[in-house]
Amino acid sequence: MQKLFFARIRLKVVARIVLLLSSLLFLQCATYWNNRLADSADLVSVGIQTESYGASLRTGPVDFGIQYKSAEGKDLGLRQGYTGPFSSQSFVAFVLGSEILEGPRPAENERIRDQEQLKPPPGLPDKSDANDSTDRDNPGSNANPEVDPKALQQLEKLKQMSMEEIEALPAYQQLSPEQKEQFRKQLQKLKEQTTIPTNDPTAPAVHPRKPSEMELRKKTYKARSPLGTNVPFQKKNPLLKSDKEPISKGFAPLSYLTTIELKLGLFGGVYFAFHAGELVDLLAGFVGLDPMDDDAPLANPASNLTEEQRKQLEKLTPEQRKQLEEYQRQQQSNRP
Repeated sequence: MQKLFFARIRLKVVARIVLLLSSLLFLQCATYWNNRLADSADLVSVGIQTESYGASLRTGPVDFGIQYKSAEGKDLGLRQGYTGPFSSQSFVAFVLGSEILEGPRPAENERIRDQEQLKPPPGLPDKSDANDSTDRDNPGSNANPEVDPKALQQLEKLKQMSMEEIEALPAYQQLSPEQKEQFRKQLQKLKEQTTIPTNDPTAPAVHPRKPSEMELRKKTYKARSPLGTNVPFQKKNPLLKSDKEPISKGFAPLSYLTTIELKLGLFGGVYFAFHAGELVDLLAGFVGLDPMDDDAPLANPASNLTEEQRKQLEKLTPEQRKQLEEYQRQQQSNRP
């Protein structure tokens, strides 16, 4: 009887181990086949555009032709498994040009909801309107150094722009060299903040936009023909200035650099792209390789914090956040 009792216990233990291993294997298989399915969807892009003119052919990073697509024009279609509308613009003149592709635009109801979130709760006065009336009655009397709710969205949009895009703005070009330097420093501080502080207690904190899955999988890009760099090449010399990025970090994603794309347009236009590098990525994925670094689970390059740490960080007040940043700077300066 005792031998039979221990035999049953061993059988139960073995059965649970087998069940656990089977569950882990099933989960790994599910992730594996989901990644292969995503790699299959990465092979082609096809769609239509508005405000698109001319024709161009891109092989890798090099564009050929004459073509222009406005940033205000629509981009509808299928891009590597993701459906639009997308935010895109392009300009090609013979072999020189530039292209920008961002992830799917938010739906109209999401934009309306974001705007509603900026309004104060019912029953409370809209302080932005009060500030506007105060400014009209007493110009220059508003001494509030913080950001009013009406400007939060503009500031968030400014944070998402690259320095090169800002330098192209007429208002920036009218600044003196000293003002430009001061502006760059203030913009850098603004981008380092998790939230934008405001004196209005009814206004919600505006957090940086979370990257979409398309961005995390490196399917969006900002690139220039013919080298495929994402900023002007002359700005990437670390020997001249310490704040310039290394050349190795200045190129568009590998998916962009290994694509063949045709664009045709006259007011409205069409595009078709075959992503040759993604075919290699698909085949390599069957043996466990990931050349494009786009398989799940995806890492967020914007932060090394866990979700719990990120939630705790977002609960800090601007003053607490400032103290934390000062402490981190002191810790770094004390390192040997």
